[in-house]
Amino acid sequence: MDRTNEVVMYIVLRSDLGMPKGKAIAQAGHAVQLAIRAVEQSGQEQNLAWLREWEAGSYTKIALKVGSLEELEGLSNTLTAEGIIHVRVVDEGRTAIEPGTTTAIGIAPMPKAAFTSVIGRLRLY
Repeated sequence: MDRTNEVVMYIVLRSDLGMPKGKAIAQAGHAVQLAIRAVEQSGQEQNLAWLREWEAGSYTKIALKVGSLEELEGLSNTLTAEGIIHVRVVDEGRTAIEPGTTTAIGIAPMPKAAFTSVIGRLRLY
């Protein structure tokens, strides 16, 4: 089955923080919520259509990792340059992470094929 046009959401987490599993899951949850809100607030018809397709489908989410804040910032800069809606997750520091630490990026739902050049080198979390 060819899934290159399947609409998915990517979540990119920092692996260098050594987050406990529960913390990483919570940060991914924040990334999903914030990315959905960002799409809804954007008013961009194509992104809204992809969001609705994603919601009507399997809600596929793919968790990827980067090894540093610098890599995450580089990815964010690339996404911005490409016009791809994404959000940063900044932790409040209530548990295992220092306040103000950027832990993840949530990328708005889009067809997999649209991400290949941007995230193709990243590995699964």
